[in-house]
Amino acid sequence: MSDGSLSQEEIDALLQGVPSFGNRQSETKKAPAAEPADGLKESFSEIPRKLQSAYVPALETLTGVSVVVKNIQIDEVNEETILTKLPDEVVYFNSSFSGFDRNSHVYLFSKETAKVVAEKMMGQTLSDISDATVSAIGEAINLFNSAVVTEAESRGVSLNPEPVVGNLNLSGSIGLPEGKFLLVSYDLKINGFDDGKLYELYSASTAGKLIGKTTASTGSQKSSLEDMLNMSAQPTPSSGMNLNQQASASVNQTGAVHPAVFSGLTDVSGLSSAEQSNISLLMDVYMEMTVELGRTKRLIKDILQMGEGTIIALDKLAGEPVDILVNHKLIAKGEVVVIDENFGVRVTEIISPMERVSDII
Repeated sequence: MSDGSLSQEEIDALLQGVPSFGNRQSETKKAPAAEPADGLKESFSEIPRKLQSAYVPALETLTGVSVVVKNIQIDEVNEETILTKLPDEVVYFNSSFSGFDRNSHVYLFSKETAKVVAEKMMGQTLSDISDATVSAIGEAINLFNSAVVTEAESRGVSLNPEPVVGNLNLSGSIGLPEGKFLLVSYDLKINGFDDGKLYELYSASTAGKLIGKTTASTGSQKSSLEDMLNMSAQPTPSSGMNLNQQASASVNQTGAVHPAVFSGLTDVSGLSSAEQSNISLLMDVYMEMTVELGRTKRLIKDILQMGEGTIIALDKLAGEPVDILVNHKLIAKGEVVVIDENFGVRVTEIISPMERVSDII
């Protein structure tokens, strides 16, 4: 240091202290290897293969074309080594869950793949990625995220997804938290486009929760059931046995189990004066009444193409009675009339209580 220059050891130490994530020049050096995740990759490997059975139908439904997963690869990465696995530009969707760090669960499409998917969904050729493109693909991401939540629930894990946020990013500016990640790469073939790339990134904590809670969840359910039985163990006036003893006794009795018997439905006229008086307390409560002309279903690509003058065909025939709903429950049918300058509806049929119950069931 007498001549003011740095030794090679000091230069190396300084370089090691500079974070390289987000700096493409770091790729000229050998990227540090991700630390082993204690068998996390191997234990997690079955989940992406299950999820693809939900991802593919979702993409096919939204795009209207065939989608094939050609290959699935899982890599252990960190916030630095992920740069070697991703293209320069990606359409990025943060789909994290409550209780986890932001960007702990992320979907990424290569820019070319996102453009192809959006073109199929929107039914038009796109010159570049726009906010409308990202929004359209976000519908697919919501379906993907629902599949992850369903898979987690099948393993006894409850996940609370946060709103999905997407945009076009340079892969180096995603802003991942420190730590280990599992990067799942799906090679896609989308209606002749053979180079489709979808990436799914899980933080180690998210992946660990997905694969490590089955046994604990089963035990907690058993413990909760035991607690409920213990809390319910109160003597009844007709017997000195508590509920646990009664349950044990009923197991030893042949034919001790009987089907539940329910009383029939009654209308207000069959109630006593006291009961009718209780119901009168609710008479000034407002309820939402809706008159429904008809319904229909459309693909997202058709909805995105709607504009002024678009005609939408409904499932009702001309002249057919409209539905009258109270709090979204069908109670009557009627015909549309005009009262002064307002639309109205004349009730032509009241739906019977039994029909309403059968619709609910």
